[in-house]
Amino acid sequence: MGLSSHVNKASNSFKVPNEPMGTKVKFNDGSEDTVIKKKVNNKMKAKKENIKKIRTEKKVQKVNKLKAKAEEAKKNKKVKRVLKEKTKVPKLATRKTKTIKLPSKKCRFSICVGTSIISNCKNLEQITNVLYQVAKACLIYNVNELVILNDNLEEKPYTGTEKKTTKSVIMSTILQYFITPEYLVKSTFKKKYMPLLKYCSKLPKISTLPFNKLINQGDVEVKKDMLNLYREGISVTMKHPNKKASSKYEQTKYIQIGEAELLELSNQLIPTNVRVTVNKQTREIVTPEEAYGKDNLNIHRDNIGYTIRMVDSIENLYLGCIKKEGYDQSLLINCGDIHSKSFQNQILRNNFEKVTRGEDPLRKGIKVKDAENPTQVLMVFNSVYNLDNLFKVRDVNLQQQIGNVLEIFDNEVPLSSHVITAEDAVMITLTKFDV
Repeated sequence: MGLSSHVNKASNSFKVPNEPMGTKVKFNDGSEDTVIKKKVNNKMKAKKENIKKIRTEKKVQKVNKLKAKAEEAKKNKKVKRVLKEKTKVPKLATRKTKTIKLPSKKCRFSICVGTSIISNCKNLEQITNVLYQVAKACLIYNVNELVILNDNLEEKPYTGTEKKTTKSVIMSTILQYFITPEYLVKSTFKKKYMPLLKYCSKLPKISTLPFNKLINQGDVEVKKDMLNLYREGISVTMKHPNKKASSKYEQTKYIQIGEAELLELSNQLIPTNVRVTVNKQTREIVTPEEAYGKDNLNIHRDNIGYTIRMVDSIENLYLGCIKKEGYDQSLLINCGDIHSKSFQNQILRNNFEKVTRGEDPLRKGIKVKDAENPTQVLMVFNSVYNLDNLFKVRDVNLQQQIGNVLEIFDNEVPLSSHVITAEDAVMITLTKFDV
């Protein structure tokens, strides 16, 4: 067979399709491309819209969750508030800010310290050191009255018949020692109180007292002459001139000056249990300025010491004022509040700028009406929490006149911190008034 026969067989087996294979290529104006682009764009827009819907739904869900949490928190707060209102102590009313104005610069201070000042002391030595700090501040800054407030509600009011020595008695005994000359210690204190003075004698004498200053400083010969001539003494009771009288005689002419025999005044009668300065030669009572000289006294010539008073209520604190007319100003110093109990009720503190006083006649030679009758300022060093509890328990009469304990004070002197102890607060506050 030849080549032609093979070609014929192949041609017979191959069938030509009705339409040609491959794609048609049409050359047109591009209308089909635009259609495809529109379809693609529509699909992209649909996807974007779906994504936006999903995002908005998620945002709505988050917002709803946050709203639900906020509502739950509000409900919880309301429940807590109701529980607090049921359990908390009623709020003490707040007072407006006042400025402290004193009539003259001749000013004397009364310091009130609670028995809680020694509550953190572990032994007698620590108690003595705390009270020494208080006594020193009082003698430096012209304090003429020191009041001991029994703010311990568990301890019964002092009657004088107690077998055990109370905190008030311990404090008054030690504070009295610091203003007592050495030669009067044995005649001033009873034997049963002498153990309380164990650590007092180990502390240095406070030099602001004139009789201590003469012992510590100056010419030896001059000191001996002055100490032999002038003495501090305490007036002692005497028998009633009228033997038939049953009552005690409130006046006396005998003075205990720490010697074997009492000193009898020449032509004077004075009240009993009074501290005086006596001239041994003339047997007369003299002024501290005459006895010790101007250089050994303060600017007001009256730094002989302070009187001590014990009280069990806030009402008695004001009724027993050393000044007949009462206190001219009463100030609160919130201190010694270690556990911050006074701030549970969110009591607002008062602002204190500075002390304003009149002119001092002793410094500038200007006459002032109140110069002869100095201003008496009471400073109470205690926590509001202790005073409020004491007011509610022991001051029944005052509760009928005032709503809360803060109303009885004219102003408050704030400290940098309410945690400051009372003994430190005394020195800090008195320094502010030394202008």
